[in-house]
Amino acid sequence: MANKKTAACIASVLAATPTLCGSASFNGLRAYCAGYAVDDDRNDGLVYLSLIGYRTAVRAVWAALMDGDAIEIGRQRFRRLDGNYVTRTMRLPENGADHLVLIHHQATLPNLQAGETFYIISDTGKTPPYARFLAMLDRATAAPLLPAWGPLLWENGRRNKLITSLETARGVKAWYVSANNELWLALLRKGIAKGKLPCDARDVSDAPGIASGAAA
Repeated sequence: MANKKTAACIASVLAATPTLCGSASFNGLRAYCAGYAVDDDRNDGLVYLSLIGYRTAVRAVWAALMDGDAIEIGRQRFRRLDGNYVTRTMRLPENGADHLVLIHHQATLPNLQAGETFYIISDTGKTPPYARFLAMLDRATAAPLLPAWGPLLWENGRRNKLITSLETARGVKAWYVSANNELWLALLRKGIAKGKLPCDARDVSDAPGIASGAAA
């Protein structure tokens, strides 16, 4: 398992803490899997993967993914998504193993491309990652946002299917978020008109949500 320094470094970049959940393998080389998230609707593509093990095995699994080959996790086969990945590797001083994490560029705030659907990776706690979501939505869309709107926009994005859970995920929670400007702006207009999204940026964490239903 990753030490505290490694876990803290990875969590600061990816908003997720490593947790062992099986193994990942390619051509007989096997590494421990410390979390993964998959977009089932996009060719079973890996959005996030965390590996711990001997350098040879870890690099073999990583290289296979980057070359477009399928790797096996828990008797399921997954591939890379289209686009780029951010990769971080750290040596664990306790045993000399490598800890490698890769994450799709649309799941990282610094590399997120505006106007494109994005992903949110977070720990498995009960509270959704409101601040991270709002920061990524702010970069991905042209919607004008206030910090206090995070919980309400999250709730109503979920209701209107602009935010959907990635069901195939272990050790983390993951969501697929639309970057459709028109739909998010429609939610904002509706919320402001109904007084659910106050424009003075006061705390609205206890306010009721915007009326459910598809945004027009």
